[in-house]
Order: sequence, then C-alpha cells, then structure tokens
Amino acid sequence: MMRRNRPMICVLHDTGSAAPIKVAAAARKLCDITFLADRSTRQVAEDYRVMTDIADVVDITGLSTTEVAQRIRMLPTDGITTFSEFQQRRVAELAAECGFIGHSVETAQLLTDKFRQRQALATAGTQVTRVALVERVDDVEQAAEIVGFPAVLKPRRGAAAARTCRVDSLEQCLAAVADFADHPDSVFVLEELLVGDPLAAGPEWGDFVSVESVVHDGDVQHVCVTGKQPLAPPFRETGDLMPSTVPTELEDRIVRLTGDALRALGVRHGVCHTEIKLTADGPRIIEVNGRMAGYASHLLHRATGFNLTEAVLELALGHRVDVPVLHWNQLYWSRFVLPPMEASRVVSVAPLEKLAALPGVQSLDILATPGQSVDWRHGTHDMLAILHATASTHDEVLSLISQTEQAARESCV
Repeated sequence: MMRRNRPMICVLHDTGSAAPIKVAAAARKLCDITFLADRSTRQVAEDYRVMTDIADVVDITGLSTTEVAQRIRMLPTDGITTFSEFQQRRVAELAAECGFIGHSVETAQLLTDKFRQRQALATAGTQVTRVALVERVDDVEQAAEIVGFPAVLKPRRGAAAARTCRVDSLEQCLAAVADFADHPDSVFVLEELLVGDPLAAGPEWGDFVSVESVVHDGDVQHVCVTGKQPLAPPFRETGDLMPSTVPTELEDRIVRLTGDALRALGVRHGVCHTEIKLTADGPRIIEVNGRMAGYASHLLHRATGFNLTEAVLELALGHRVDVPVLHWNQLYWSRFVLPPMEASRVVSVAPLEKLAALPGVQSLDILATPGQSVDWRHGTHDMLAILHATASTHDEVLSLISQTEQAARESCV
C-alpha cells in the first residue's frame, strides 16, 4: 500500500466518544484518520454512515483484538487512540501489539477498574480509601464490614454515574445490589463516602471538581481545574463551570494530588480527566479516567480555543503538546438537563426548547423525545438536553440553572 503524505491515526469509536465529525475537524490540519468500527454496539451502528462520509472506516465487527491488530498493520498507521471509556483497554492492547504510543495495558486496566485503581493509589501512598469488591449479593455483608456506612455503591467498570448510589445501611446495600443485578456487568465496588465541604467551592456550587491533564513521556501538564454544579440525586453530574470557584491555594493542592495519582497509575502518554472531592480534610480522589472528558473539553474549547481533541491526536502521534496559560474573559458554563429522579417518561420537549432563549445560551442540544422512558439508574446517559452558555456573574448562572431544572420537571412524569 502506498504511504500517505500525512500521518494517519486509527480511532476506535464507541459509546461516549467525541462525535466523529469533531474528531475529523480536529485532525484536519494534523493527520488523516481511519475509524475502527464495531457495529455490534448501538452508538457505532448509529454513527457508521457519518464516519464513512468523512473518513476511511475499517469494520472490525466480530474480530478479536489480534485480528484487529492484523488489519491495522495492513494500513499506513502511525498511532491509535480512542475517546471512549469502554475501549481504553482494547486500544492499549492494540497499541502494545502494534508498537504505538499510549497507555500500557497495565495502566489501562488501572484506569478502568475502580477497585484496582483504589488499591494502586493506596499502595503508592497517594490516597487510602476504604473499598471492597461486590461480585454477588453474598459479598455485601463482608464488604460492609470493610467499608462501613455511609458508602457508595458503583460498578467496578463504568461511566456517567450509571447504577451508582449512596447506601446508609446493610439493608439499603443489599437492595441496591439486587436492583442493579439484572445488568450484564453487575460487579460492583463498595467504597467509603467522601463527604464534601460545602464551603470549599462555595455553597451554591458542587463540592467536587475535575482536572484536565495532558501527559507526554511522563511529563504531566494540567490544563485547568473545572468547576462543577451540585450533583443531582443520587450522584448524577449536572454541569461544568469555567473558571472554577476554588481559591488558588486549594487549586494548587488539587493539581498536586492529581499529578501524584497519574504517576501512581503509570500514566505516560495521553489526556486524562481526574475527579476530585473537596472535603474538610482537603482534596480527595474520586476517580482517575484515562481519556478526555467530552463535555468539559467542549466547554474548554469554546472558552479558550485550546482543543483537547487535537491534543489527544497529537499525543497519539508521539508529539509533545505545550499547554498555554489560559485566560478567562467571562464565565463559561454547561448544563446537563437531567430528568428528576422519580421521573419515568418524557411527555414533552417544548419546555426544553424554550431554554434556547435564555440569556447567554450559545447552543442547546435536545436529546430527549416525547414518549421516551428515563431512569436515574442510567446516570447522564438519560440526559434530556445539554446547553452551553456564557455569563458575567455567578448569580446570573445560578438563576439560569433554576430555569433548566424547572424545564426538566415540566418535560417528564
């Protein structure tokens, strides 16, 4: 096969990935891309036609990792990456087989296994968090003895706060495990509840933040600390705020802890998204994710022009990415409009459509359809809409947030 003039990266697409058109746009001045598409997953099947319209596509449906690696070797490939939480391990395995830069197989496992990640952070002396594995209902009592209550029950592997809840007693924990047991991936971790300090970021804001980081050859650069809005019950994220409201001294402690965690997990190359709880005893790690956070990266690009999607591709090629000093000329925020916890069905999107007219709203994507079922157990996967906006003051943001909550209540029963 004739070598192309530009480098080429294979991008393994799946649920939670950056939209194919955004990946293609980020690659336009940098490289060619070839999507690897397993059409047995719903998201890939839905995006397949779009991918074939904008880039080369290799259909890997039904192929083993070794067979996919063979297909990749037949291409003029210079690197591989993914924007999906659910393909981190497979891409690490493919990178190892084909000799590309990326997370090692061991690091990818630590980044996607919440139980092993807690163990690795404890072993490194970065943070000790009480945690236990729950593979079946019979494990609950022993796990409760190790962790105590209150605690958080969450999938060992997963994203978007799906099937994640607080439990305050053995009875609640048993009921939650039974409730979630019908899911095909029903192995859970029970871990101590990290109690947030409402004063850390301000009482109106979330008691946690995220850190977006770029790592090249083990050198960690932190792009920004992303502020959060208060969680919707039980642990569903509701939106981002840039810049965050945390004071400088606390922000410095947050990024130091994040760097320690990335090194403890063996991260050498890639973009990472680390979630940090702001407790009365200081910042504590919620979890480290070995991939870009889609919504935060979108907001960051709008706010500053720094494109994390481009950074992911640059790093996959082995290039160093220099993170600029960011400047903020106003507040940038996004809102994940979620159904109330008790809701089961969408009855109308008309209240959601009205959100487009709110001051400062730059974009509104309505994801729900009338008649659609919704369930809090799906986390942010059942988002009704997402909006991106700007504001001059925090009070303005808070006023608009209350209107999004009202629209969600009016849209669902």
